[in-house]
Amino acid sequence: LVNCSRTHGDLNGKHIFVDEHGYPWLIDFYRTEIGHVLRALIALEADIKFNVLETSDIPSLFEFELALTAPRRFEDPLRFSGRGRSAELARAFLVIREIRRFAWELAAPSRDAREYYAGLFYYTLNMIRYPNVYKERKRHALLSAAILAKRLDAWKR
Repeated sequence: LVNCSRTHGDLNGKHIFVDEHGYPWLIDFYRTEIGHVLRALIALEADIKFNVLETSDIPSLFEFELALTAPRRFEDPLRFSGRGRSAELARAFLVIREIRRFAWELAAPSRDAREYYAGLFYYTLNMIRYPNVYKERKRHALLSAAILAKRLDAWKR
């Protein structure tokens, strides 16, 4: 059984506005429908990683992706030293950590991060197929998909 709810359907950075008081506003509810409860958060994380991040430094992205896939359960700490790495990756990591905190609340009582990683894996593979995505971002998505596949495969053991 899958935990479903009404989801935005196309949650990404282009559909989030922050007003002069710092309050976020969501727009464009055209694709709103019933879907997996974690769908919107997974889509937002994928958008940050593959559309917002501008770095193409594969060693830094490798460390970044390994840190993001380290936890087995949502309550396990997410840690990324980022020392000597880009400030952009460190900021993205903090935002993704907050997204995962929301996911942790929505995934209760399960707490198992496997569903989140599986959804992220499919969003990541989807990024590779888009013809208008820059080659560097496709490399990042391929790296991420490989790390996620290995992480998901390790769940069997």
